Amino acid sequence: MGYNTAVVLLNDTMHEIERDTEFGQKLAQYCREVESLPVRSFDYGPHGVRALPPAHSSGLQIVGVGGNTIKRLGHATLEADDLALVKAMAWRLGYRLTRIAGAKDRPS
Repeated sequence: MGYNTAVVLLNDTMHEIERDTEFGQKLAQYCREVESLPVRSFDYGPHGVRALPPAHSSGLQIVGVGGNTIKRLGHATLEADDLALVKAMAWRLGYRLTRIAGAKDRPS
């Protein structure tokens, strides 16, 4: 199935990206280079792009984005619902989520 690379584009640099006719080539090269980084790190690419090392496309990456950066928080199966994603993140950090006794479902 291949691999996916999670990438963040900074809105503050969109004007630079628009004018850069070689951005596609630069981005592709950057994504190839980021493969050699440790799994939890990120690097700065062309025009401030941030990317995580690739992950296999048969699973789901749980990624946080903010503060002009990106962070891999965990992994789950492609079929995982929102609750399963949160449980996967908690488990990875050494916690187990349990439902509060008497809690009622909240509408979305």
